[in-house]
Parts: sequence; structure tokens; C-alpha cells
Amino acid sequence: MMRVLLVSFFTVISLLASAQLDVVVLKNGSEIRGIVIEKSDESIKLKSKDGSIWVFKNTEVLEVKSFKPLVSNTGYYGTLSFGALGGSDLSGNISIVNGYKFNKHWGLALGLGYEGFYGRQYMPAFIEGKFNILDKGSTPFLTAGFGYDVPFSITDNNKGGFFGQALLGFQHQLGEHFGIVTGIGFRYGQLQVENWGWWGPIDGSAKTIYEINRFDLRFGFIFR
Repeated sequence: MMRVLLVSFFTVISLLASAQLDVVVLKNGSEIRGIVIEKSDESIKLKSKDGSIWVFKNTEVLEVKSFKPLVSNTGYYGTLSFGALGGSDLSGNISIVNGYKFNKHWGLALGLGYEGFYGRQYMPAFIEGKFNILDKGSTPFLTAGFGYDVPFSITDNNKGGFFGQALLGFQHQLGEHFGIVTGIGFRYGQLQVENWGWWGPIDGSAKTIYEINRFDLRFGFIFR
């Protein structure tokens, strides 16, 4: 399972890194975005996002450069991500994060989600810090935080529990306000369950503690 998660993670990283657009800047001031598919001594051939093929004579072209979206150093950001928590009990996860970027590297966010462990459903509520390693739209990043798994049901006096998490990811900005994120991390936590009868807690019953040690493979979208 762990090998599958790692292979999937690095495959997505490679795809994101290769998805960089080119910009052909013409001498008349026009700019056309796409992917350069052919270059020769006479012309440049570019395929735009809608599938159109453009051919420009080299005498018309001022320069060819990589497209770099303008990304604000400060302000709001949000992510919607989907994860697979791999371990002894494979679990799915959905998370929505709303945060604020204080400068070109640091941000702080609050998040909510939905996940399940051992046949029970929880809403993870958490706070996390984010550090962008590069000052670019496409950059590796680190997040770390902690939170509490709030149970959706109190069956068997399911009390939930605290958790901590950390993640190494890669963010690829597709435009000024939209991008793709992926990452792999680790989650550690404990869930507490106490057996009850219909009249209340069972005297002398022992609490059951589930340890949640999971590798977290994640893919999602970032909005600004």
C-alpha cells in the first residue's frame, strides 16, 4: 500500500511539473499562451489550450517565455482536497481549508472535513500553518497542524479525539486565482470509545482507545 501511495504521489508531481505553459510574444505586442510543439530556423508552432495550432514566422516573434501567473504575496487562500489515509484501516478524507497568507512564504488556516475510521464517521476540525518553500506560483510547501476528530454519532459514547498532522506537498498555479495541489504526509491521533447501555455508561467498562497512525496521500485544488 505504501509503495502505491508513493508512486502515485511522485507521478502527480511529475505531471504538474511538466504542465508549464509557454508564451509566444509577438513584435506587434500580442501574447499567445500554449505549448510549443515545434521550433525551426523559420518558424515556431504552438498548440493553445483549446487545441488550436498556431504557426509564427521567427521574424514575427519577439521572444518565447514560460508563463508565470501573478500570485499575490498576501491575502486569502482556500483549498478543497481529497485524501486517502493509508494504514491498517484504509480511510477516505475530504477537507476544506480557509487561510490567510501573511507574506510570500507563510500562511495560517482553519479547516473542516469528513472522514471515517473503524465504521464510524468524524468531522476533523483543525488549524494548520503553511510554508511555501519558493517565491513562485509553482512551489513545494510544508504544512503542520493539529485538531480534533468530532464524531457525527455518539453511539457507544464515541468521544472522538485529538490528532496532529504534517504534509510535504507541491502547488502548481494554473492562473492568478486557481491551482492544483498534491502532497503526502502523516497523521497521528487517538479516538476514544466508551461502551454504554441504554441506561447510560456501563459501570466498570474500560475505554477503548484507537490509535490513528496513517500516511496521508492528498490531491486537490487551491483558490485565491
